[in-house]
Amino acid sequence: MRQGFEVREVNPVYTDRERAHGPDPDKSDPRDAEAIASILFRKWDELPPVRPDGRIAALKQLVSAREHLIEQRTAVKNRLHAALHQQYPGYEKFFSDTFGVAARAFFHCFPSPAELKHYGVKRLGNFLKKHASNLGEKKARRILSLVDKSSSRDECTKIGDFLIPKMIEQLDHLDGQLVEMDQRMEQYVQDGPYQLRTMPGLGTVLAAIFEAEKVTSRISPPPIR
Repeated sequence: MRQGFEVREVNPVYTDRERAHGPDPDKSDPRDAEAIASILFRKWDELPPVRPDGRIAALKQLVSAREHLIEQRTAVKNRLHAALHQQYPGYEKFFSDTFGVAARAFFHCFPSPAELKHYGVKRLGNFLKKHASNLGEKKARRILSLVDKSSSRDECTKIGDFLIPKMIEQLDHLDGQLVEMDQRMEQYVQDGPYQLRTMPGLGTVLAAIFEAEKVTSRISPPPIR
């Protein structure tokens, strides 16, 4: 389509039939290419033209960008896990969700046990409750029982104190981008002719992936301007 040629869609049913009537019905790329060429030659006027769809092309870009953001977030989480393990060997026991709102706030403010030096159960409980109403002194007591507030701060600890808040800020930023990405994706899915969201358990992201991968695999991208 970029060079001004008209593109027609070849239904896979046609290629299956073409192979079945040939001397070797096994599927392969060369045989499929030959079958498609034969169908195009014989049925050109019957085949539907392929039209570029800006909405679908936009969805494909959003799906790709979202996958990239997910990969970035996973990489940051892995690095954060490693850094937290150095600072707090038992950190997995602090919160049910290490990346939840309260956990992020805690590790951002207290990236190492030394930062808890002036915090008792009541003060830490109040801090936790500000970020999660279901947390308080009980959780604070549990956390303080697992840490050594008198541990020394060597150079590695100081670097961890610097890096951990930065990684949490990265996660917050990536999460915000993903929310914005999903909102845009939702709008494009709603504007489409398909009713994929009516299927139980199928959300916006999966619907967008289905549309982008299923439809754009048959459509050439628009010309670069």
